[in-house]
Amino acid sequence: MALKGDLETINLPDILQLLSSARKTGALSIRRGTEEKRLYFREGMLVYASSTDEREKLGSVLVRERYIDAKTVEAARASQDKSGRPFGLCLLEHGKLPHQRLVAGLKTQARMIITNLFHWWGGHFEFLEWEQAWPEEISVGFDIQGIIIDAATAVDEWNRIKGMLPDLDVILEVVPAPAKGGGEVKFNDEQWHVLSLINGRRSVVDVAAASNLSDIETCSVACRLLEAGVIRAAGVKTKERPAPPTEVSGADALIEIYNELLAQVAFAVSEEVGREAVHRLNEFAGAKCNGLPLLRGCWQYGKGVLDRGLILKNLVAVDPETRDEELAAALFELFRGELSLTAKLLSRPRQAALIQDLQPLAALLLKKHDSKLVDVGVRRVLKRFLSPTQVSYADRE
Repeated sequence: MALKGDLETINLPDILQLLSSARKTGALSIRRGTEEKRLYFREGMLVYASSTDEREKLGSVLVRERYIDAKTVEAARASQDKSGRPFGLCLLEHGKLPHQRLVAGLKTQARMIITNLFHWWGGHFEFLEWEQAWPEEISVGFDIQGIIIDAATAVDEWNRIKGMLPDLDVILEVVPAPAKGGGEVKFNDEQWHVLSLINGRRSVVDVAAASNLSDIETCSVACRLLEAGVIRAAGVKTKERPAPPTEVSGADALIEIYNELLAQVAFAVSEEVGREAVHRLNEFAGAKCNGLPLLRGCWQYGKGVLDRGLILKNLVAVDPETRDEELAAALFELFRGELSLTAKLLSRPRQAALIQDLQPLAALLLKKHDSKLVDVGVRRVLKRFLSPTQVSYADRE
């Protein structure tokens, strides 16, 4: 089941409803900038959720629920780093949390992640279907319908917002002299905060990004300020429109496969070690690409992926008969190097867990592009390279 798109054009509740009614098993990834949230399903039931936001991680949730304290979280994470076991299992095995409370915490975490997703103004989503269920040793299962009903308020509020702000790229500016007759306008702290960010150059999206409020809260405040006549729309910020899609070639397929794998590596490192480690990955990838003629100058530091257009330009000078094969070799060299670096950034158990996550992702991507990758050898190379092993990738160099 291929399902991908943008939340600006498809409502998240509709996506969740589809996965639930179709009883799908797999992972729904929603990304916006450097943020990523994942929802895992087993036969239409939500069984697990994860987020790159520290506030939405299980340890933070359990502390807020007063199930454990911060010291217990630190100890459990240290145990997790040594053993590679899931965070929740570490708590159970050391007797720090009853199973019932862990399940309650996981449910609270999942609801929090989804609720916050309903407050996003946009984001790219993709569902990867798996033949087998999510392999997490601790999971919860509850019907997504209740969460969808709870989201009705957020959906209604977004519909109201879109009635006043149909384009979130509209630029807002303060009205120099508000019309008289409307009485004294009083602002609360949130309204003053949003008003201070409106300067005639920022779009609604820009204001939301600079605010310490959620997207829906920022837009709601902006609507109230519009209704009060304090601010007004001042044109629409120019956006670059993507070129119309073309037929996927072997080169396109290879770029998509390795970009997805590289993004998964960066996500895992960011979640376990932090942004500084991701910066090291970016620096390595940029230098590595500059040493490979087909990838020279193609690394996008801000996005952490390869620039498809620049790669295709580099390929123009290559013999069409060997083009895909040479590109596959260059992309694998970059991917192999990044995994070698993760051996220095992650503990062995954590790196082993990363490899386990990459295996089904690689299989799905290869299956998707199977007809475009004939005689390139990428399937054989990746299958062998990502095979289960006790040897660190640093030892393979």
